Amino acid sequence: MLGKNVDGLRITAENGLVGLALSGGGQRSAAFCLGVLQGLQSKDFIKHVDYLSTVSGGGYIGSTLTLGLSDNPNAFPFGTPADAKESAIVKHLRDNSRYLVPNGLWSVVTAFVVYARGLVSNALAIVPILLMISALLLALNSNTAELRSTRALFIDWSAVIGSGTLRVSQATLVVILAALALYAVLVSVISYSSKHWRTWGSNVAAVVLTIAFVIIMLDLHAALSAWWFRQSNSAGMGLASEFAKLQTFFVWLSPIVAVVLPYINGIASKATSGDAGGWSEIAKRVASRALLLIVAGLLPAILWIAIVQMTFWGTALCDGMASCSGLASVAHAPRFVQWMLGADETGQIASYSRWWAATSYTILAGALLASWPFLNVNANSLHQLYRDRLGNAFFVRAVVDVADTYHADILKLSAINTENAPYHLINAALNVPGSSFANRRGRNADFFFFSPRYVGSEASGYARTSDMEDAMKSFSLGTATAVSGAAAAPNMGMASVRPLSLTIALLNVRLGYWIRHPRHVAQRKQILKKYPGPVFMLSEAFSRTGIKLTKRDVTKSETGFVFLTDGGHIDNLGVYGLLRRRCKIIFAVDGEADPTMAFTSLVQLERLARIDLNVTIDLPWEKISRFALNWAAEPTFRPHVAIGTVKFPASGPGAANETGVIVYIKSSMSGDECDYIRSYAAAHRTFPHESTGDQVFSEEQFEVYRALGEHIAVGLVTGRDAVVLSEEGDPLEAVKKAVPGIEI
Repeated sequence: MLGKNVDGLRITAENGLVGLALSGGGQRSAAFCLGVLQGLQSKDFIKHVDYLSTVSGGGYIGSTLTLGLSDNPNAFPFGTPADAKESAIVKHLRDNSRYLVPNGLWSVVTAFVVYARGLVSNALAIVPILLMISALLLALNSNTAELRSTRALFIDWSAVIGSGTLRVSQATLVVILAALALYAVLVSVISYSSKHWRTWGSNVAAVVLTIAFVIIMLDLHAALSAWWFRQSNSAGMGLASEFAKLQTFFVWLSPIVAVVLPYINGIASKATSGDAGGWSEIAKRVASRALLLIVAGLLPAILWIAIVQMTFWGTALCDGMASCSGLASVAHAPRFVQWMLGADETGQIASYSRWWAATSYTILAGALLASWPFLNVNANSLHQLYRDRLGNAFFVRAVVDVADTYHADILKLSAINTENAPYHLINAALNVPGSSFANRRGRNADFFFFSPRYVGSEASGYARTSDMEDAMKSFSLGTATAVSGAAAAPNMGMASVRPLSLTIALLNVRLGYWIRHPRHVAQRKQILKKYPGPVFMLSEAFSRTGIKLTKRDVTKSETGFVFLTDGGHIDNLGVYGLLRRRCKIIFAVDGEADPTMAFTSLVQLERLARIDLNVTIDLPWEKISRFALNWAAEPTFRPHVAIGTVKFPASGPGAANETGVIVYIKSSMSGDECDYIRSYAAAHRTFPHESTGDQVFSEEQFEVYRALGEHIAVGLVTGRDAVVLSEEGDPLEAVKKAVPGIEI
């Protein structure tokens, strides 16, 4: 058995547990962590590890490790630097380093088909809503005669406020200003009223302002539609729409936005960065903010234009008549809409009814809504494609006594043999931007864990993994690992950019996953539909995931699913779960993209650990940063590793504070690496922090990251490279002189 039996132990650092965390970073982190594992294993390291905590790219390689050790704890699946021959598993990983496009162009074509299928699914979700809005607008103003009158909410106000463009909006503004003046007088006269009445007054005022805003927007729409008809007639364009051209422009702009989306977090970070820097930095911030506005506004603009277009098509033309009675024309609409409205070949409606267009749109919306019960938003996102391609590359097991591998992507997480392998924690982010209790701090996410025995988070509760597998037949180790690496989604925890949620969702850039609510599963609550429908996708689009999540037991209002994305959206190091379990020694392998060596994920972890757990981390990482940024100027044996202390509060009444150790291994250069690493670094200035968006690695790229990880780990365990310690020195005698006999 590896490590220690953790069952039934009180949570205290005195248990002497050892944790290993592999960070996020996609294929870059997977290759780097592979090398680190190989280097550490040269001192028989893995037998000391009790917990393996992984995020995203670290989870790719961590899952391969778990699969291998689960089969045979005495055969390290990746081999060590001393081995004469590369293992079958590593050969397979190397051969599949281009895992997203394993078959070249054909892989791109099949991926596009899956993506297009998702777009159609999203259209089935959003088009009925657009039709319903158009139907409402047509019910309010169904023909050009009504557009020429001064109407609001089915009433002609011409006798009261006269006729003319935007008369309703003007009258509404006057009423609102008068109401606000009266409100100001009232609160002045009765300024010492109770809090209850002050709150009631402000709520009433808010409702009135909202109603006024809606009335003004409806009036603006009517004015725009009337102008549209006038322009079309005066230009002699046969009612051709300039809006149609504008809509075409936005539609053609969509692919460009889809290309930008993978880099949106970096753009958002630049847009919201501080004021430091000169004119060039100011220009970059302004450009980033402008680009964010374009991306955020793209889909709302397309949807708005679509509503205006559909309303235009359904509005009957009653040219020269005070009212449409018996005869109207919809010749300006496409033939399908003409047919739906009962027009003849020339677009004329002989027996016109003002309710016919609104009713027809409503019926069509209802017909499309009938497809909703059959749509599974998990199946139509990019999650399954991503999981399948990850599975081909990483979810593999070695064939006994044969230099070959076979796939294991559907292996149940509960089937992992925890007696043979470290207990695996797969980190994800539970997205809760809509929850009134779970998102009080504005993090948008909670720490969510998959493990061989339990699945869940503090906010959602926990369920047995085997029960979750029964509740969701598609749930497996592959599912959990793919969810942990779901970097692109409308809601991305602490990395969310809410104005972009609608655009990201409707363009189907969705790797996240809806899983059964763990508390529901634990309490055996049954739901009618076993998979999430379009309503859940819309909650992603409008940043309302987790809206009904409560901290109580199962309630009628809670939905049956919760939304998960990349664990890096809250903890990209995967260390938080090990801190909660009070591991005495934590090895943290950081392979994230950090070109400025600002150690962003570490700093964020320190803050969250202090707030949530009252745990402080004292880690002298600054020397690694300073040396790594100047490695080319003075290549030497410089540190890649910092060792610090973790201070835990007392584990119970009467207990003393506790101390642990953290060994932080950073992807960085010192200049003493082998020739081909330094050659690659010279040709690629961002190495070893190339973009996580690059998931198609060449053989050379995979090898240099693997070799760098091995170089750093071997330097640590052999004592060749110095490590950074705090001024007091020691932390557990520099972890027992780098591993030998580490049994704590």
